[in-house]
Amino acid sequence: MVEIQFIDVGRKANQLTLDTQNKLLTSIPTETSQSLDCVTSDTKNNVLAVGWSGTILKYDATQDKFVLHPQSGSITTEDLHYIDTSVGNGVAVGDKFTVLYYDSSTETFSLHALNGYDTNVNLYGAYPVRTVYGTLLDFYWGKDTTNNHGVLYIYDGTTITKVIDTNKGAIHGFFTLNLKDCLAIGYGGGIYKSTDYGYTWTEVETDVTDNFFTVYGLSYDEIWIGTTNGKIYKYNFNTDKLKLIASGYTMVTCIGGSAKNDLYAVGGAGLFLHFDGKRWEQLPSGTIAGLNFIMVVEENKIYVVGANGTAYRFYGKAYPSVLIDNTGETIGTIAKPLHSAIKGYYPASGDYRPIAVNASGEISIHATVADIVTAKISGETVLISGQPVTVISGQLDITTDISGQPVTISGDIVKAEQYGAWGVQVSGAVIVSGDLAATVSGNIVRSEQYGTWGVQVSGAVQVSGEVVAHVSGETVIARTIATTMSTSVYTVTAASGGTQIATQNTDRKSLLVQNIGTGDIYLKESALQSGEGIKILAGGSYTTNTYVGDLWAYATTSGDKVVVNEEA
Repeated sequence: MVEIQFIDVGRKANQLTLDTQNKLLTSIPTETSQSLDCVTSDTKNNVLAVGWSGTILKYDATQDKFVLHPQSGSITTEDLHYIDTSVGNGVAVGDKFTVLYYDSSTETFSLHALNGYDTNVNLYGAYPVRTVYGTLLDFYWGKDTTNNHGVLYIYDGTTITKVIDTNKGAIHGFFTLNLKDCLAIGYGGGIYKSTDYGYTWTEVETDVTDNFFTVYGLSYDEIWIGTTNGKIYKYNFNTDKLKLIASGYTMVTCIGGSAKNDLYAVGGAGLFLHFDGKRWEQLPSGTIAGLNFIMVVEENKIYVVGANGTAYRFYGKAYPSVLIDNTGETIGTIAKPLHSAIKGYYPASGDYRPIAVNASGEISIHATVADIVTAKISGETVLISGQPVTVISGQLDITTDISGQPVTISGDIVKAEQYGAWGVQVSGAVIVSGDLAATVSGNIVRSEQYGTWGVQVSGAVQVSGEVVAHVSGETVIARTIATTMSTSVYTVTAASGGTQIATQNTDRKSLLVQNIGTGDIYLKESALQSGEGIKILAGGSYTTNTYVGDLWAYATTSGDKVVVNEEA
């Protein structure tokens, strides 16, 4: 049996194209509140995440949850910033030169030979070629806390050598595709390159002082670099050309992707960007939490981790439609765009998840009970607690109590009209099959039988209890969740502090802010200045389904207006 949660599509129609496409992150529960700095997947499809205080998590698909690894917080208590198990075995690294070796065959960690090599150095990343393959070199990079120099080391299995020591600041990223040609990036606009497998390095003159924080690429002529002050550069390794492509965001912490025209970036205050081959576009993440790392497993499967133990899943271009069996388990997916916010109930985690609807507003629900049956739901024929539902195939038996205002019931099977004074009350079970059979108290009722199939109900009908629909011999239970939607228009100032547009509401289910002015609008949970918080372009919008606190807005053009839709 599958339980469906219906959302009034008409009421949500103004929530923008981006919301319609469901480009939102889906939260994954975790067993930690520690900040998570990195997530990876090994060759056995184990998904692991690491974070502060020695936190190590493993994704448990049976619970759809990141659970604590047995060695979390015990093999080390130092903050872990990076893990790489992409080729099977690998390493995790962190503060005080913490280096943990990961054995994919046993799914366990042990102290690497380099662990604690120089406790004054915090490691921010590693490229464990030697550790995994037994050839060439390992690379380790980070910051010397005694002088704030950026450092990069190579390790040949016996000897460790420092090959970069720069006073510009921390080394935060490393890139190579062929192992021979390597790139390192860091603070103070630092770009360093090697063409001899990392043995010798030269610094590239960039004339840039931005702090480079993350680097990613799929070719040497198009390497992407993100900065702590919200900029994205494109660098060509062959020509040393560096070009600013995008700016005005919060800190860009990680970039990843599966194709040159399908890249993603994450960062501070819920920053979530997509590159389509032509430009970077900000997507609604649904959170204002800091996002630290993004891992693209495949085109339509992406993991993101961030502050306070947050973890998310994202299905790339669109959520897939979901095939669910009788226990609520997902048994298959079919990628197609969504056009409605209909969700299916997932018993294992106790939450509702989006289910795809096609362009005609139809949804296919596959439930394995005795046999697999398919029901299509569309249109707005029968009103149940104010929500639109139509069953266009199969048998519909309504078994519930009906009360409220007098109604006119007409259709092919039964026609019933009220006569006399107001106040018809129907008590007991109304079951329509053949002639009308009902217990009626109140005024005079005339009933006539018509035709052989189909019932349509119009008027003010209130239904309490459950509506049980038998579809092709199986059962679908539809429940509705009562919500209210409020809409307000605010004039936003360009003065210091901005304008408050929402107050704390712990019952809030979603919040949509639309910029209907001519300039950019910035959002923050407290009073703010220009350039702080989340930026909404003119004509754009921001939506979240997790934020319940106060919200302030700042206008770059004083007097611009925003529309605030709040569902509670």
